[in-house]
Amino acid sequence: MAFLCRVDLLDKSYLSVEIQKSAKGCALLDHVFDVLNLRETEYFGLQFVDSKKQLTFLDGEKTMKKQLKDVHCSFWFVVKLYPESPSSIIEDITRYLVCLQVRKDLLDGRLPCAVDAAVLFGSLYAQAELGDYDLDKHKADYLETIEFFKICSERMLKRVSELHQTHTGLTPAEADYKFLDRACCLELYGAHFLSVTVLFHSIDQRERIVRLAVSWAGLSVYDGKSPDHIRRLGLPWRRVSHIAFDRKKLKVCDIEENEWEFFCESRRECKRFWKICAEHHTFFRRTEARTPKSPILSAFKMSSRFRYSGRTQREVRQESLQNGHPPEYVRSRSLSPSHVLSDRRTRPETGSMSTNSTSTSGTFI
Repeated sequence: MAFLCRVDLLDKSYLSVEIQKSAKGCALLDHVFDVLNLRETEYFGLQFVDSKKQLTFLDGEKTMKKQLKDVHCSFWFVVKLYPESPSSIIEDITRYLVCLQVRKDLLDGRLPCAVDAAVLFGSLYAQAELGDYDLDKHKADYLETIEFFKICSERMLKRVSELHQTHTGLTPAEADYKFLDRACCLELYGAHFLSVTVLFHSIDQRERIVRLAVSWAGLSVYDGKSPDHIRRLGLPWRRVSHIAFDRKKLKVCDIEENEWEFFCESRRECKRFWKICAEHHTFFRRTEARTPKSPILSAFKMSSRFRYSGRTQREVRQESLQNGHPPEYVRSRSLSPSHVLSDRRTRPETGSMSTNSTSTSGTFI
């Protein structure tokens, strides 16, 4: 028996894929990466709503039937490991997809920013999507019909238009680079949050409600009651000595032997966040992934045996540089309505062709 899966992509197109229950998650992941002609794959993942109604990432090492209950499944192709900067990425297609994700994060409110930054983001978005400002083509209301600008005031749209005019000559790829270069400076860029927890500090015996976040830079602790994301503690990876979990308890120690214990809402949530920490630490801090388990991720006997199975950022960069010619791709107009993506190596510039991809014994034909 097979699962019929819909995979929504970042440019509002989608794939319809049929995959056997016995296939591993990597079969679906590899198929999506192949259709997108994507080589720097470790930055991305597929999210879905699991049986506990929680949004989670598809595990490439587990079978589909172990992770899914419904034979009609929806997935979202998303950025999983946000790069430190646009210069960390070698290929334009990867940078373009990360840019689409950050645009969505801004639009959905997951990545708050100041007004001046929002104006800059809007102007670079317009340059990437619409090209150079043209007085004859771009009338006074040319931004109002674009989803990215629907929540903007008239005054803000005017500022965006004025700044758009200063970007003349920038190619879409250059506009994406500048967009990401500024986005990487935002406080919550690339942050994955753990649900509300109680922080217990073994030194001063204080307890408080906090939110714990992990990103390429390390771990951060934010005030759980403040909507302004006030950071109480920042632990860059170089300072973290180990992270472990035992049931609902997540334990973090730094190189100065300070210790924190975070009590999570459930063991499932605690383990999920620990795995995200393991992936971030291995990808961004280690030179090779296929080495013995790092002591940073082991302390309690109850900790998971999970191992990050992909390449590290350094390995991704080295292989991309050695590949020579970058993969061909066509920028899809993300302003367009949803459409089915054809099963080809490059995306169609306009229109699309509906296809179903089938598989046998966990491999795609």
